[in-house]
Amino acid sequence: MRNPTTITAGALSDKITVTPAGMSWTLRGPQIWVIKHIVWLLFILYNLCMNKISSTKARQNWADTVEKARDEPIVITEHGRETVVVMDAALAKLALQVLEDAYDVEQATKALEEFERSGISFTLEEVAAELGIELG
Repeated sequence: MRNPTTITAGALSDKITVTPAGMSWTLRGPQIWVIKHIVWLLFILYNLCMNKISSTKARQNWADTVEKARDEPIVITEHGRETVVVMDAALAKLALQVLEDAYDVEQATKALEEFERSGISFTLEEVAAELGIELG
């Protein structure tokens, strides 16, 4: 069974933790306000606006299900449990991009914190030499 996506963020917090399928990203920094509001908007849309239908009904009315999914995400359930979401491709791409951007921010933040903690840095020439790249 897959782990559900959980989002933890306080209203006054400067930190968000997003945990999709067992991975965890903690977001900080000046972009946190925008990211926090996008995440909360997606969370609200997910919980309040999505229609839920059984897999049997979705199969029987597939064309109608797809048509409705163009307007808003549709949660398909099996035996009362949410299993998949059918949604507009543009919305899915946007949601994935937001998660990817959040992950990139987390990785950059970790790298910056590591640099600030260790103080170790390398010049471009040192990195190029290590990788066997000849600079022109």
